[in-house]
Amino acid sequence: MIAWIYHHNALNLNEKLYKLGISEVDTCYIWDDNVETREHLFFDCPYSSKVLEEVKKWSRIYFPNRDLKQWRLSRKDSPMKKGVTNAILNVAIYHIWRQRNLSRFENKLLRPESVMNNIKYELRSRLAGDMSKITNVDRGWLDGLSV
Repeated sequence: MIAWIYHHNALNLNEKLYKLGISEVDTCYIWDDNVETREHLFFDCPYSSKVLEEVKKWSRIYFPNRDLKQWRLSRKDSPMKKGVTNAILNVAIYHIWRQRNLSRFENKLLRPESVMNNIKYELRSRLAGDMSKITNVDRGWLDGLSV
């Protein structure tokens, strides 16, 4: 659900809440030197950048740090790899958002490496299923993920 809200640019970030008079600050709860915009929280924030770099390294999917929707549509991967790629990105978006909320409401923040472990754990359950129709190329890529 968070990924859908992200892709429709409808997250209630501090930049928006501040302008509406709901929040007293417009800065990021994780990295408070910057205005909390979608671009900052998911791409420019040093914390989120570290999480996404770990995701890229682990998945060997080198997505851009901006227009994920257009990038997803332009990929020429197999349907299976597109589905797994979407799952990886959606889970990463969710976990970054979750850390933002933990920082805001509970004054807690996991290390980026711990977030990456949570992402892998969640993907393990999403990827469990019938793999009998997967091509050898896709199977090799999946096996390399070592979730």
